[in-house]
Amino acid sequence: MSDKSYQPTVAGLRAFVAVAEKQHFSSAATTLGVSQSTLSQALAALEAGLGTQLFERSTRRVFLTAEGAQLLPRALAVVEAVDAFTTAAAGASDPLRAGVRLGLIPTVAPYVLPTVLAGLAEQLPSVTLRVIEDQTERLLRLLREGALDAALIALPASG
Repeated sequence: MSDKSYQPTVAGLRAFVAVAEKQHFSSAATTLGVSQSTLSQALAALEAGLGTQLFERSTRRVFLTAEGAQLLPRALAVVEAVDAFTTAAAGASDPLRAGVRLGLIPTVAPYVLPTVLAGLAEQLPSVTLRVIEDQTERLLRLLREGALDAALIALPASG
């Protein structure tokens, strides 16, 4: 049973969105830059507070429950709104301070990232780089939605 006064944390919602997108706890934790146990704790707290199970877990896969699928678009909207808020606040004084969100397809990321990261902290110390690895179609969707600033995708791309 849900506690009507429960207010989910942004960390819990980020954990929910990341696991839903990656369908894997370890990958989601890596994307968020947290340990797998931290991610699991945030997700467990969210599920407990909501009084509903968001995922079905097996030894190899993670699946959204019907309730999780219903709540995911709203969680995405909240996370995107929080990101837009913090980006606007950071960008008010220094546009690069807000960070760069770069999407890459997994097949090229290990080859491109070392070059991109080399010297970034030295040349642009105020820039934070958030890397999202995913398939071309999803990266294009994130670009269209404004969730990414740039992406390295596979061609041909439809859209």
